[in-house]
Amino acid sequence: MVNWLPHDSGTYYKNFGVGNPYDKVNRGEERLPGVGLAALNPELQGVDPNDYSLVYKLKVLSDVARGSKEHRDTREQALEAYKAGDLSNRETEILGTTLDQEQQLQQKKDFYTRPVGNLKGPIGSFQSSLWETMRSNSESPLEMLTPIRPVAKFLHQRTAIEDYIETQLGGSDAAIWTNPYSHFIKPTLNKTRQSFDIGNKVFIPQETIEKYNIDEYFDKFDYIRKRMQGADNYALSTVIGSSLSGLNTKDKVLQFKASLSDDQKDYFDQFSKETNEKRRDMIRAMIPDDVKRGYEQIWQNVDIARSSKKKGTSVQQSIANNFHEQTERLREAYDVSLTKEESNKAIAKVNSDKDSYANMGMSNSDRIKYAKDEALRLKMADREALTYVNNRTGLPSRGFVGWDPRLKTDDIKIKSLSIGGEDLRRFGFWKKDEERLRQLEGIDDQSSQVFSQIDNIKRNIRSERSMKRGIERTMFDKGFRVSNINLVDSDYGSLLIKEDNNG
Repeated sequence: MVNWLPHDSGTYYKNFGVGNPYDKVNRGEERLPGVGLAALNPELQGVDPNDYSLVYKLKVLSDVARGSKEHRDTREQALEAYKAGDLSNRETEILGTTLDQEQQLQQKKDFYTRPVGNLKGPIGSFQSSLWETMRSNSESPLEMLTPIRPVAKFLHQRTAIEDYIETQLGGSDAAIWTNPYSHFIKPTLNKTRQSFDIGNKVFIPQETIEKYNIDEYFDKFDYIRKRMQGADNYALSTVIGSSLSGLNTKDKVLQFKASLSDDQKDYFDQFSKETNEKRRDMIRAMIPDDVKRGYEQIWQNVDIARSSKKKGTSVQQSIANNFHEQTERLREAYDVSLTKEESNKAIAKVNSDKDSYANMGMSNSDRIKYAKDEALRLKMADREALTYVNNRTGLPSRGFVGWDPRLKTDDIKIKSLSIGGEDLRRFGFWKKDEERLRQLEGIDDQSSQVFSQIDNIKRNIRSERSMKRGIERTMFDKGFRVSNINLVDSDYGSLLIKEDNNG
């Protein structure tokens, strides 16, 4: 076997120098150096495996021996060769694809949730305090300037909130080699600025706000596309569709989680079960506004359930009452109502046992009430999404290529980001997505209401976020605590405030 694969069982759990190496990994003939790999990569045919280029060595090691010393050393050498300009165009492409794949595999996060051990007494208290200090202060802003970031990688003891601040607001644990300013220098500056934050105040960089804005726009655009295609169930799989659904069943909560982008999804399990109000405030201050609405609903239902259990009352009925009360308040704010046809459609849905509550032991009248409220909430989402898109880019004409059901909203998004000169990696797009885009001949570079207006999307939504924060500050100064604000077009000439008796 080749000399650049791990061959010391003392440093890596797989020793490719002993026995048949092809038996040590699944489909070894295709993944390890030799005839099989060369058949899949013609440029390797006739090349001695010991003479593979750095990027092909890295490609193999990243696949079959990730984390080994050989993998780390080869990765560093390949990056140095790239920086020195020693790689061909093909080698640069292979390196980029390999690093993209590595980063995707690192998306799953594990968070610190409790002190280590069960230490008691003065000594135990001191040790716990010492550990907490080491854990929370072990990372330095300057670490963001290194491609490996050793403390973040090997002492990754952050809470979900700490990790969100570090990686989503400050930068990323896995710096991407193609953009030094965005992925090394800027995160360092952001983290330095965040070191001055006090209490629940969190510095959110402008580029993060802009990313939130763009993600929210395309989520609402996706909702509109699915509604136009008559795919109501799929429309509810968007952030706006699921967060306005009330999140009063397990299926709806799972639907909301599925609607989140990958970077937001990493934090869902921890954020959704948070019960401490101060930590909830931290989460509120950090996350996108449209995502916050979903968490607010989940937290409210959790609090209602806990309160009902203490009182000995029905959890299901308490959540149902809150759902109906909330729907009525929202109906007034959005100024929507059901037509006779829409009301009959909701009733027919219940009669056919196709509603969400068919197997929950509810009376027919209760199910009809739920079905009508859900239909109302869908109309609210319609109004919010249409208003949102109209105010930013205008609703594209019927001839817009993005309405084609054969395309995905992500296709439209990545094209718009490309034309706008945005960093695609920040939005969760990888090389495979770029390759798909190149294959879509129907999407050209012609001026479009969507494709060419990334700057408008960022600017207009940014002003809306500032308006919400201004309302929150004003209400706080008047003695009111506001957890969530929805801005909708209305014929009212004043601000209508209603007290939420559920807190």
